[in-house]
Amino acid sequence: MDDDTELLILRRRRQQKQARRRMILLASLAGVGAVLLLAIVVVAGRAGSGRATTNVLGGPSNHAELADLLRSKGLQVSYESAGPLIDRPERPTSIFTIDVAGKRGLLMVHLNKSESAAREQVATMGGNGFACSRFALEVWMADEESKSVFLQVKRTLGVN
Repeated sequence: MDDDTELLILRRRRQQKQARRRMILLASLAGVGAVLLLAIVVVAGRAGSGRATTNVLGGPSNHAELADLLRSKGLQVSYESAGPLIDRPERPTSIFTIDVAGKRGLLMVHLNKSESAAREQVATMGGNGFACSRFALEVWMADEESKSVFLQVKRTLGVN
């Protein structure tokens, strides 16, 4: 082989090597892009999945956070588990005692798996409940004070 042919072969091998490196780089960038796209899809899916993140007020995810939210809005709140006859593993329930302007009301607060499950539960309450995020709230005692407090809590949470 003459020198020109060897030089041509070496140049061609170098070009092929550079092309392979570019392909590897592009493939790895495409992989990173695919991972980022997947991450965006997962985050967007979670945001629209009915979890508390879709709640306008910041999405309390348990009874303690809901009580804290109501306290931050100026209501006096205490709560305790509703007990084994009402509380269920798939739907924890607490009794909230709320004082508003000298009135005391007792509300039963159910934490559902999704916002749609909370709305479905409220539909069975005959007008004595409302849904906020994953919570279904209802009047525990049907006295006038509890009803008044119930309406104040509903307004405080921004539910129509």
